[in-house]
Amino acid sequence: MLADAEANGEGVDFYATLDEAEPLLATIPDIPITYLAARPIDLPPSWPVADMRAFIAARQAEFADRYPRGRLVEVQSSHDIDLEQPELVVTEIEQILAPG
Repeated sequence: MLADAEANGEGVDFYATLDEAEPLLATIPDIPITYLAARPIDLPPSWPVADMRAFIAARQAEFADRYPRGRLVEVQSSHDIDLEQPELVVTEIEQILAPG
């Protein structure tokens, strides 16, 4: 997993990015967010799949819960939710942009 992250085409240093973002967690604005989370979480069968799925789902919920108006929406889809269920993505964006 670490090798995959380090081999990213954009050359993003994910760990440095997380370190840079850490101080900003105390200043999270009160904005609506929706986290569309693909289910089931697709993982290699050689990994401890049940443990990893539980860990990832907990981190996703933790992220959404940081925002006063955060929502976690579990979607039966691959990681490509925007390609497989574009109508859902549009509906969620419209919900965020709706007044009141």
